[in-house]
Amino acid sequence: MVAAQLPGVGESDHPNSWSTILWQLRLPRVTLALIVGGGLAMAGAAYQGLFKNPLADPYLVGVASGSGLAATIVLLTGVPLYFAGIGILPIAAFCGGIAAVAVAYSVARSAHGTPLTTLILAGVAISALAASATSLLMIRSDPDLRPVLSWLMGSFIAAEWSDSLVMLLYLGPSVIVLLGFARILNVVQLSEEHASMLGVDVERVKIALIVAATLATASAVSFSGLIGFVGLVAPHVVRILWGVDYRFLLPMSGLIGATFLVIADWSPGQL
Repeated sequence: MVAAQLPGVGESDHPNSWSTILWQLRLPRVTLALIVGGGLAMAGAAYQGLFKNPLADPYLVGVASGSGLAATIVLLTGVPLYFAGIGILPIAAFCGGIAAVAVAYSVARSAHGTPLTTLILAGVAISALAASATSLLMIRSDPDLRPVLSWLMGSFIAAEWSDSLVMLLYLGPSVIVLLGFARILNVVQLSEEHASMLGVDVERVKIALIVAATLATASAVSFSGLIGFVGLVAPHVVRILWGVDYRFLLPMSGLIGATFLVIADWSPGQL
């Protein structure tokens, strides 16, 4: 059935409904789950290495709350969900997540650099503020909150091929940057002082990793909603099985995260 969709391949003997279900419903959903799971897991591994905190996840510095607030505004304030055939919700969620991290980074930034502890605290504060604004909008809105709750809980039910394509445009460069800094992440695990003595521009590394991980997370959230757990747990599974070398930890976290999210999204009723 899949081969029948390719150019130059003959018609399949299976009913057209089977091909439609597989090609237009199942495969786009599985593909998006693979991409989102891999992106969140790699972003989580990068944050855990950068902050040297095993409890860090992709939403640590405000991406989730910023995206959630932007999505809630779109869903509850009468903003058109489509403009010229383009979905407004993913764009708003992406911009909201990026804006929240940018504000947190601006608050934490000082003349002497960006202390990671201050960045975490700024992210927590921004997250609390955005979550409070989201709750206020929900309380003052129409009683039917099912669209908002569905988005906040995360889902691949509306996945399309175009979603995966657009996400890859953001995730691809982010993955390249994260993998490019894998060796330096190993050095940073010592301390910022030791890394600086070895010639590492610590501030440049922080900015590059935060930008790359934030883009990966924001792009994932914009199409799937808020999906937790995978970005936190997948790197720990890799550490147990393959060790703590970030040259292996980052790509293997992406593989584990992608596989885990597809399995988590699967149910016997989908067959």
